[in-house]
Amino acid sequence: MPHQVFISYATHDKSTADAICATLEARKIRCWIAPRDILPGMNYAVALMNAITASRIMVLVFSSHADRSPHTLREVERAVNQCLTVIPFRIENIEPSPGMGYYIGSSHWLDAFTPPPEGHLSRLADTVDLFLNRQPGTGSAEGGAVPVLGAAATGPPEQPPQPPETVSPGPPPHASIYRRWGAYIMDLFIVSILWIILFLVISVAGFNLFGGQRWNAMTFSTPGVWNSLGMAIFFGSLVVAHAGYFALMDRKWAFSSGASVGKYALGIRVVDSRYQEISPLTALLRGILKSTPLIIGGVAIPFTENRQALHDRICDTMVVMLRHPRGR
Repeated sequence: MPHQVFISYATHDKSTADAICATLEARKIRCWIAPRDILPGMNYAVALMNAITASRIMVLVFSSHADRSPHTLREVERAVNQCLTVIPFRIENIEPSPGMGYYIGSSHWLDAFTPPPEGHLSRLADTVDLFLNRQPGTGSAEGGAVPVLGAAATGPPEQPPQPPETVSPGPPPHASIYRRWGAYIMDLFIVSILWIILFLVISVAGFNLFGGQRWNAMTFSTPGVWNSLGMAIFFGSLVVAHAGYFALMDRKWAFSSGASVGKYALGIRVVDSRYQEISPLTALLRGILKSTPLIIGGVAIPFTENRQALHDRICDTMVVMLRHPRGR
């Protein structure tokens, strides 16, 4: 018997997903859920994509784990592109991140984070049954009229869905080249101070360890002209100060907003291509690349789709507005 419902969930929420599957299948609604329905030897990703395509409805077990999962985001993206009805079954009282909100932000929600769970599961089953019994052209996924619709409306089939109660913000707009270069110039002032301090610390340490005369002989080929070691210290300390500053400041910590001083002053920040927080490794790599001549690639910002500089394209990052109004 072909399945009708695809259940999307993060690994941490497997118990909830299993309970949803059992409740729906008790109503004779055939579900597809991983890993149960993946045959041995099948390619996992291909099985998931084929199962979504063959479904009419996706039930998304939405939680903080699902919101952070790139795999769940890909499944939802596939469902939206295939014009499935997506029902967000929210088990935590959170709003989706911009990346997830892009696909489900305008949907109705079925909130299921208050006990007991049985009532929420029953309501979900009623809602799934309602959508499955709709005829093409009346708002079903097959008719293509409503590609993403959640489960807040659970009335009889002839009753139209209610307006959404919760609308999450869409993706923030990309920062302009003027904001980005303005922020970078402000940050360079701070980086210069850090670099001077770091360079002086290295120089003082060298004097104390080797003595002034030997240290000068090690770092200068002739008076006032650095040799290879001196140049390495000069430029190395610059790269360390530059990359370290941006690696630390472009990540969100308990003591920071997730934006460097210049970016925060001009209301922008760095995110990855899914509008999620960048990883520490990505932040470090981006800071190093900006310390090289690749920074000249910033002139391409106005001419790329997502206003990306060359180092953004290499790191798969974007710079977006830090503060933006709700909605699109």
